[in-house]
Amino acid sequence: MNYKLAEFSANENKFVFKFDDSRYTYIDLSYDFPEYKYCKNSLHDEYWHFTIIKNNSKNDKKKIGSIEEFKYIKLRKIETTIKKFWLDNILYRISNQTEYDKYLFNQNKNCDNAKLFILLNSIYYENEDNEINNEINNEINNEINNEINNEINNEINSKIKITYV
Repeated sequence: MNYKLAEFSANENKFVFKFDDSRYTYIDLSYDFPEYKYCKNSLHDEYWHFTIIKNNSKNDKKKIGSIEEFKYIKLRKIETTIKKFWLDNILYRISNQTEYDKYLFNQNKNCDNAKLFILLNSIYYENEDNEINNEINNEINNEINNEINNEINNEINSKIKITYV
């Protein structure tokens, strides 16, 4: 699952969260999640969030998936369209909103980002669970129907006596 905070819908008076599979949902952040924090990775942000994706450092035990802030203007001096960079044998990549929310979820399950991460996770997998449940129910129904048909056929066959002349 991957999502982004896409836009504000004036009609709904809510924010639109878009999933990577093109589905979306409306969330009232100001009412339901007033302390929600967005992932800093836009040009107007002085500091950007970067996710650790590889750690080759022998001394630094930072975990893969951890997120750190870096001053964007300093990184632009290295490369203007920076997406990844190495620092002290650690590879960083620009964070996305899903990674940021998951990281905060792992830090504090009571923060608004964690609560929204849980909600969006349940929305995303809700249809998948329904599809799996439907598939299981269809299999069970097919087995039951086959058993019933076999019983009926056995009953019919036991009552039919064929006489050969």
